Amino acid sequence: SFPGSFPMENPVTAGAAEQDAIKAANRATRAANLARIAAEEAAREADYQKKQAENEATRSQNAEINSKHMLAQSTKREQNLVKDLSVRTTERDEALNKNKLLEHLLLDRDKTIDTLAQQKNELQYELSQRVQNSSKTNALLADVQEVQKQTSNRLSASQQTE
Repeated sequence: SFPGSFPMENPVTAGAAEQDAIKAANRATRAANLARIAAEEAAREADYQKKQAENEATRSQNAEINSKHMLAQSTKREQNLVKDLSVRTTERDEALNKNKLLEHLLLDRDKTIDTLAQQKNELQYELSQRVQNSSKTNALLADVQEVQKQTSNRLSASQQTE
């Protein structure tokens, strides 16, 4: 036997034991490598899952922010629609009041037209009466002038005969 070495009882047995030890060491190394690979895979999977969770959390936050923003916009639109409705209601009420006023004005106008038509008829009747009276007066005046002329002629004739 060599110094620092194990005593060898049987070289064939020692060689087989060494072979078994090498195989066991190789198996242990392979197992260690497989364990290390599995651990690395698990770490990568954990990192992936962590990133997925972070991404999902970010998407969720963004969706919440978008929802709040859309709610704010919707509320703003609703407020604008309420204001618009209020303005339109006021305009409609004003238009209805104007229509009522116009109806009263039209009724007053119709009454005024009727009154003016009646006054026109009365004035035309009065005018026709005056024209008739004027014609009669003119006829009488012509008669009076004829009588005056005849009287004047007779007077002249009687003065000439005297």
